[in-house]
Amino acid sequence: MTNSIDIVSKLWKLCDVLRDDGVSYQNYVTELTYILFLKMLAEKGQDKRLPERFRWEHISKLDGTVLYDEYRQMLLSLGSGKDEKGNTIKIDEKIMMIYSNAQTSIKKPKHLHTIFETFNNLDWYSVDKDHFGDLYEGLLEKNANETKSGAGQYFTPRPLIDSMVKLMKPKLGELIQDPAAGTAGFLIAADTYIKSHNDIFSLKEAQYNFQVKDAFYGMEVVHDTHRLAMMNMLLHNIEGDLKYESTLSSAGAELKKADLILTNPPFGASKGGGSITRDDLTIKTNNKQLCFLQHIYRNLKPGGRAAVVLPDIIDKHGAQVFEDLMNKCNLHTVLRLPTGIFYSQGVKTNVLFFTKGVTEVNNTSHTWIYDLRSNMKSFGKTNPIKAEDFYEFEKCFGDDPCGNSPRVDLGESGRFKCFSIEEVRANKFNLDINWLNSSNGNQLNEEDLPTLLEQNTSKLESILNNFEEIVDEINSSESDRDKNNWVQTIMQYIGNWGSGGTPLRSKTQYYGGSIPWLKSGDLNNGLITQADEFITEEGLKNSSAKIHAKGSVSIAMYGATVGKIGLLDLDAATNQAVASIQTNEEICNNKYLFYYLMSQKEELIKKGKGAAQPNISQEILKAHPIPLAPPNEQDHIASILEEKIETFVQMEGYLKEVLSDIATIKELYLKKAYNGDFTLNSGEPSVEQKLNEIIGSKLNKKETGKKKSRKK
Repeated sequence: MTNSIDIVSKLWKLCDVLRDDGVSYQNYVTELTYILFLKMLAEKGQDKRLPERFRWEHISKLDGTVLYDEYRQMLLSLGSGKDEKGNTIKIDEKIMMIYSNAQTSIKKPKHLHTIFETFNNLDWYSVDKDHFGDLYEGLLEKNANETKSGAGQYFTPRPLIDSMVKLMKPKLGELIQDPAAGTAGFLIAADTYIKSHNDIFSLKEAQYNFQVKDAFYGMEVVHDTHRLAMMNMLLHNIEGDLKYESTLSSAGAELKKADLILTNPPFGASKGGGSITRDDLTIKTNNKQLCFLQHIYRNLKPGGRAAVVLPDIIDKHGAQVFEDLMNKCNLHTVLRLPTGIFYSQGVKTNVLFFTKGVTEVNNTSHTWIYDLRSNMKSFGKTNPIKAEDFYEFEKCFGDDPCGNSPRVDLGESGRFKCFSIEEVRANKFNLDINWLNSSNGNQLNEEDLPTLLEQNTSKLESILNNFEEIVDEINSSESDRDKNNWVQTIMQYIGNWGSGGTPLRSKTQYYGGSIPWLKSGDLNNGLITQADEFITEEGLKNSSAKIHAKGSVSIAMYGATVGKIGLLDLDAATNQAVASIQTNEEICNNKYLFYYLMSQKEELIKKGKGAAQPNISQEILKAHPIPLAPPNEQDHIASILEEKIETFVQMEGYLKEVLSDIATIKELYLKKAYNGDFTLNSGEPSVEQKLNEIIGSKLNKKETGKKKSRKK
């Protein structure tokens, strides 16, 4: 393993070569693995999966522009199955998936030659061929720990993965799924566990083929990450079906039901996870983690097991999903994870362990929670979490993967405690329960400062890297691009506009029905998945409220929320402060309009009337100009903006966290100043004598006053 670490370090140093060629951290590992994968196939004796001209022994002997041209052609041919003349060549299906749409970012032939030369000079013979997959994973981990790479969202710490796998005890013959596979860490760890407990080479042919080709499967939506995962699996001799798809699309509903699901869905405002387009999930929400969780417990076989990393989610959708989960499954264990174990993530996370019920009701009677967060040491890049940090939890969990081992409630002072379903229900299905008294309250200790510095450095680097990337995109955009096929019009002509109304509040029969009814305050500049209030058919008929179809775009016309928008993910009525438009999709994509209105908020408010709070009328909205790109361009623009808006939200969130930590450290600094920590040690005499003189003088005056009072 030491030799693997040494090789990983040397490969990582090649980053400097690629960076000189303008290759970003985001593209570095992908570029390096194009070449590393070729070398490893050769070392493992599997390069016959490649056409002869692209095998390591041939291509690594080339030099200069010949090497450069052949390398570029190799990427094209392996991804397309065509040679430079357009002739079909035989390419292994998995190889073609790995190199699909592969392009090099290297511009100078000498840099490419340096990389090939470095690979040839490394001591590959010092690494056991069965450990080449571990070497590759080491490179992925190195990339995840490098904050500038931005890859941490795809990499779960190995000790956490191993602990989850150990407790779930994957078995031969089971279907094991990761619906948000990242670089396939969970699938590979499950395969490693099974191989360490079984001699798979003694299996019958059908059983062996199942383990290699069918047992492990899932989805990954980010193309380059999917490519890395495919390479990782092949180097570990796993050829399962890892689809380049989004689990949150209709494709996710087609995944085979699993015996075991192990996963860490992408957190919050990242581009991981894809857009939510599934219509088969019970609870509609734009929270991706909650959608992933619904997929997971729906996609388990009866009796199937799951271990899922999930952040604390405390909202009405979270309560609904957890209630549904605890009905359909036995949520037997929750592990509250310590902070700082995920790169650049400010959220608090948990691992949920549950088993699918045979029926769909009342499957959870109680839930055990292990608190590994309160009163814990700080974790971070300089103090990573280790396997031994999970030992006590694993002991409490027990040997049964379904949570049926005998357990002991350690009480108010212990880390392991049992809560009945009645207690969880009374807490509105919020499982962020903390019973331990923190030894330092919410105060920051000096020993926490290195971790705090590290976390905020990561967040600020993430903000600056995203800022730089966005500025580069703006600077490199082509303002003189041909827009002759664009059309200028006004918003009156792009769809059907309408507003709403409020049924009389005095008529109780108008409220509490089944029709969602939105107010301007419900608009959230995002997807509207449900309403807080509902009206009846009678209320609808006896007011100016109208139902607007799912997919309509709504905008607040007046009040404190003027200019806020929402994209309806349900049929809903609105009050009179909201205007809605159902676009003609042949003319205007609804998401294209949604983001256009977001860009026009200030312009529309300027056109509004009213002194204190400007009002935007439907007439103003209809008369407002809009540039219309061709339909495919609109789809492309909306897709780019959807991803980039998430990035902006993430940047704003990180900045709020940094500002909060600045306020905390300011308070600590002030307290230390008055604790004598910044004294000069000048030998200057104490003010004690002078203070005693002042106190004595005041006491004398007070005593004299009392005597005079008694004489009177």
